[in-house]
Amino acid sequence: MKNLFYSLSEKILFWVVGYTDNSPYVKEIVDMLNSNAKKLAELVSADEKDVCTVVIEKSRRYKNMRVFYIKTLIIPLREGAWTIPEDTTMHKYLSD
Repeated sequence: MKNLFYSLSEKILFWVVGYTDNSPYVKEIVDMLNSNAKKLAELVSADEKDVCTVVIEKSRRYKNMRVFYIKTLIIPLREGAWTIPEDTTMHKYLSD
């Protein structure tokens, strides 16, 4: 999975999906949110209700992109996930 990151200090696995809210139709946006939440949950055998999402508002690289994340102490480092430095949080990394 591309754009998959892990915050060691927070134990958060997060996935920058990209630009996603490109529809005026509520059903299409809701279906996209559910589909991406399901993908991330299945990757780590988590419950979909544990997946959170937010649009990145301030960033040189990720502005207006959507990120999905799971914040629980049981999510281990995933193979293929880029580990952000321990002194950096998910929010700080995405806002840079």
